[in-house]
Amino acid sequence: SLGRDACQAVTEVRLGKSSKRLSKWVADHRRALKPKSKGRIRGAKELHYRADRKGYLWLSMRWVHRPEEVHPGLAYGDYDYAVTYYPAATPPRWEVDGEIMDSRGGLKLQRPTVGSILSRM
Repeated sequence: SLGRDACQAVTEVRLGKSSKRLSKWVADHRRALKPKSKGRIRGAKELHYRADRKGYLWLSMRWVHRPEEVHPGLAYGDYDYAVTYYPAATPPRWEVDGEIMDSRGGLKLQRPTVGSILSRM
């Protein structure tokens, strides 16, 4: 269990604005691993993501580790606030949930929406 002042880094991958595309991306990953899985990879899996202020979906790269299968999309932890870094932006920027502006002084609209979708093969 994480302590009160603990922090966690969560890597995410941006997969466009369609939850179906996000689901397909993981399904393709699972399908590629299926021949080596000895029948352990099957059924639908719930995937967790966040939607940013522009509508882009960010898949949690927290991995579900189970003997039968390993896949991304584990639920986000319960957190009081989050800092999101955009290292590829020029210049790099960050946002803190609950604050009105990002590190460049740009207005933020809201806290990211967290959602989930089933990935079927």
